[in-house]
Amino acid sequence: MGRPNRLIRPGVETVALCSNRIARNLPELTTDEMEQLRMLMRRVFAYAEIDMLAYAVTPTGYQALLRTPKPRRLSDEELLERAAILYEPSPKQLQTLKRGLARHPVKSPEGRRLRLSHQRIIHHLSPTISILQTRFSKVCMADRPHLYKHWADRFKSLPVEDRREVIAKAAAMVDATPRWMEAPCDPEHYQFCTFGEAVAGNRDLRRQLAATTGSGNWTAARKAHRVAVAAVERPKRSRNMPQAVGNVPVAKLSVAAARRGTRRIEPRPPAEWISLLRSYKKRHGHCDPSVTDPEFLPLARWLFKMRHRKAIGTIAPDLERKLTSLGVTWGKRKRGARPGASPLQDRRWKAHYQKLLEFKAEHSHTKVPKSYGDDKAFTSWVWRQRSAKRRGQLEPQRKKLLDAVGFQWELRSKKRGPR
Repeated sequence: MGRPNRLIRPGVETVALCSNRIARNLPELTTDEMEQLRMLMRRVFAYAEIDMLAYAVTPTGYQALLRTPKPRRLSDEELLERAAILYEPSPKQLQTLKRGLARHPVKSPEGRRLRLSHQRIIHHLSPTISILQTRFSKVCMADRPHLYKHWADRFKSLPVEDRREVIAKAAAMVDATPRWMEAPCDPEHYQFCTFGEAVAGNRDLRRQLAATTGSGNWTAARKAHRVAVAAVERPKRSRNMPQAVGNVPVAKLSVAAARRGTRRIEPRPPAEWISLLRSYKKRHGHCDPSVTDPEFLPLARWLFKMRHRKAIGTIAPDLERKLTSLGVTWGKRKRGARPGASPLQDRRWKAHYQKLLEFKAEHSHTKVPKSYGDDKAFTSWVWRQRSAKRRGQLEPQRKKLLDAVGFQWELRSKKRGPR
């Protein structure tokens, strides 16, 4: 099984082109199974409040153009309304959820865990697709579980620029999928794609297609979409696939996608890189940009290249002198330590430290649970401080500030009673 082509950063509003296929050694889907997959896609995406702008189900898999909204907290009434869509064929699960929500209040550990089990799926693309594929394997294929237990690969997601012209192009790419089947079919008369179903008379899809293409009526939308579908070229099997459809902002890409998209450093004069580094230092207080930050990834790669040149003795003396005067460190450093950075200079650390002070004032302790609120970055930060202290990688100034607030480094007592 290959690694997933996961290119979208979770937790942001995006448009994505998703696809997957069944294993090559398995029999193709029948017409009834493709209908079951189509209905399940509509039910699961409606449960997660994800808009399916276009879809195509083939005997070997599916493609879907999906708009994922920005996550928000749902009330119990909204949660039950969403769950009723998902549990429509099995009302027992819906009744179990109702009793659980009524029995466990929001602030109790059981109630928080129960609500988060749904909150982590709704408005999130990856877990929604996982539910879709798992339910299709276990529910729709119950008579042949040994054949349809697994898909060929984890789903692939390609970010799409949120502009009408680009979305219309991506929808045409999805509707052109029937043309590449083993038995090619005209998308306009294929019943398992958006275009074919709209031509067959689905009024909701006709309105949706008219909005996607920007046409005023169905007749103009059909004509424009037919031309766009006919213009789509067959996708080539290549490892150098595009990172996105259109110009997608870096903030919406995953770290891995940003790394792959900027692997080659853009050629710039050294003076321009030094100017960028000076601006970075003024903003963050140090000269050590991280490769995990897509915004400053090119600058981090250039600095890595300069350090390599310094190590092998090929860096220009004038450039080395300028970087040294700016505060660039040339030697190796401990992982997790930032030279020149202090708690007052690191804005993110200072912001989390302020949240810790607020938590201490409200709860009279610093034992922040992992399931505290929706701010996962804050809870992860608290646990990372303990981990850095155990490994000896916590900066002395930061440890001093945490000790001043009474930070509890050990959560469990080392003394154990008899078993």
